[in-house]
Amino acid sequence: MHAPDDDATGTAGAYAQAATAFRGGQYGAAYGRFMHLADQGHLPSARIALTMHDAGPELFGADWYASTGQIRHWSGLVAQGDRGRGPSRDEDFAE
Repeated sequence: MHAPDDDATGTAGAYAQAATAFRGGQYGAAYGRFMHLADQGHLPSARIALTMHDAGPELFGADWYASTGQIRHWSGLVAQGDRGRGPSRDEDFAE
């Protein structure tokens, strides 16, 4: 699984757990983990948390909560990260 090189803080392991929960259909648990990582500045998690938040009712049958401050923070991370990379985001879920 691809994740940034920040294993010292446990981020890679937490991201792997969130991705495993997501793939297992445990969307609430996954969202909570992605939220926590996004709040800490983890770009791939911010992308996923924003997507889950925005498309929650349509894709997951749930209205995921996030504060205005969280949405602003995550959106800023994504915008900043997108300036330095191409349009593909497939590596966020690559194994």
